[in-house]
Amino acid sequence: MVYFTYLDDSGISHEVWYADQVTLEKWVNYVPRRNYHDVVLWRAGGLGVKTLQWIGDHPTK
Repeated sequence: MVYFTYLDDSGISHEVWYADQVTLEKWVNYVPRRNYHDVVLWRAGGLGVKTLQWIGDHPTK
């Protein structure tokens, strides 16, 4: 996995992770077990057809 951290203009630290489809599936399954509430997907560049289909098959709130 590839990731980076940064401080925003308010001094709040953020961590950004890059993921493929397998990693996305693991994160989405992990989130409820840890009582987290959201997974935010942001895209810079293209996503593969299988990844887009997988995202489409998992409805959001």
